[in-house]
Amino acid sequence: APKYWNLPPLPRKRALLWCTRLAGVLSLVGTSAIIYHVLKKKRRRKNVYCQLMLGMSILDFFSSIAWVLGTAARPKGVIIPVEGSHGTPTTCMLQGFLFQLAVGSTFYLAALMTYFF
Repeated sequence: APKYWNLPPLPRKRALLWCTRLAGVLSLVGTSAIIYHVLKKKRRRKNVYCQLMLGMSILDFFSSIAWVLGTAARPKGVIIPVEGSHGTPTTCMLQGFLFQLAVGSTFYLAALMTYFF
């Protein structure tokens, strides 16, 4: 890599990669708990607040999967080499799609704010 990119050393790159994966795992655990909590009882499934939380959590669950994948979904040997890339163009597009689902959760958040307003 050219010197002007001023990239951090390899151990720092790996630490950053694993920090994002850890955050993704924690997000998966949290959103899974919310999904389970809402789906557990019929009364909660009919509550508007719980329905909004369920929708937002489902979208966050899928975007968390994308965070866990990290750079592993990125194709190896593209223009700028990235540490830990093992994917194909298809896995890269799938990860991009999962990241875009996170945009939908902002609409659920707006609906929650309207609900409490």
